[in-house]
Amino acid sequence: MHHLSQRVRLIMVLLTGLLLFLGAGDNGRVDRIGHQVICMCGCNQVLLECNHLGCPYLSRMKQELTAAVDRGDSDSAITQFFVQTYGTLVLAAPPNRGFNRVAWLMPYLALLAGIMLVVFIVWMWRKRPIVTHASVPVPVRGEELARFREQARKETGL
Repeated sequence: MHHLSQRVRLIMVLLTGLLLFLGAGDNGRVDRIGHQVICMCGCNQVLLECNHLGCPYLSRMKQELTAAVDRGDSDSAITQFFVQTYGTLVLAAPPNRGFNRVAWLMPYLALLAGIMLVVFIVWMWRKRPIVTHASVPVPVRGEELARFREQARKETGL
């Protein structure tokens, strides 16, 4: 009898753990999908991070998300539902297809253009001749010194 009660306890523990694990999976899906969708109140925050006081969309959108996860809809079906209901602006990141691909490529293209510009500027700086300045002034003597003195007299009137 003692052996049977241990089995019952083990089965109860396993079932409890299984139920907790299954529930955590749904919360994880709600969290993951809720961070892929923007709240439509205009705060430009992801749905689960919206802190807009009195937000007219937050509770409704969360309920729609939770209901879809509880029904067992796939992630893509839930996302597609939100796109059909609220438009493509509901997506936190644009889809990687069509013209929206430009939004994915532009940061990398801008980075590449910036690197190329820096390389070009450095190349041009290295290409120009180096101007060297005399470190010690050359003394002025003789005829040149007389000419400078004469010019100074004319300019100062002394």
